[in-house]
Amino acid sequence: MTYISRSLRAAASLVLSAGFRVDAASVIALGDEWLLSNDAFSANSISATALAGNLITFIGGQNYLMLTDAPALFAYGTSFQSFLTGSGKTFTVDPAAPFSASLLQPYDAVFLAGTPGSGAANASLLSQYAQNGGTVYLSLGTGTIASTEAGAWNPLLNAWNLNAGSTYFTVQSTTNISTVPGSHALRNNVDFIRWGFGQEVTRLNSSDPRTEIALTALFGDSTGNRGAIGVTVVPEPSSSVFIICGVAVVMRRRSRRTIERNA
Repeated sequence: MTYISRSLRAAASLVLSAGFRVDAASVIALGDEWLLSNDAFSANSISATALAGNLITFIGGQNYLMLTDAPALFAYGTSFQSFLTGSGKTFTVDPAAPFSASLLQPYDAVFLAGTPGSGAANASLLSQYAQNGGTVYLSLGTGTIASTEAGAWNPLLNAWNLNAGSTYFTVQSTTNISTVPGSHALRNNVDFIRWGFGQEVTRLNSSDPRTEIALTALFGDSTGNRGAIGVTVVPEPSSSVFIICGVAVVMRRRSRRTIERNA
């Protein structure tokens, strides 16, 4: 690997690990649908509100689409919807229209939970939507068989270096789980998350700086620490200047260290 390519990789890591979305294609996966439910805002309002605020800041845009089905209808409840309205966002919930590129196109982000948009046939459609600048936000943990849910969504997630676990896990029913301190923008002030039977979110390639486990939670005992939110961000061409600036910063730091060592 050349010095320049190593610097590009380091710069991408520097930029993306800070949690900046820049102008980018992005896919966000949450391991459970309880994180933005009415229950989360009621039982843990400070962290739930912080997570909601972090998300809309990270996602950006103005107009969102929410697609759910039973038993995932509570994933984006009235508390979250009221938060969006109070933040000046507009949204549409479960329109009576078939899942298609034309359905997604008017929206800056699509929030998914349950089966709408799942499956290999829809994975390329959602990937193209993200590559065109939209954000795909997915809540997992909505089904009754974890391996079936993972199989339905991993065609999309795997294409973005993310993976949904094939088992559900919890500590006791639905409860607050402490989070691990972290620097990602989605983690800011989110000290707890609401969790029921959710799935771990992991990276397929841990060395790819475009993908991060943005939030890890302390599930305790035999369950241990697991990824609760995974994010892949791929800068669009319009972000290239930003990345080049990052390269310059990295190269300058390395040059300075070299000079200091030789002094």
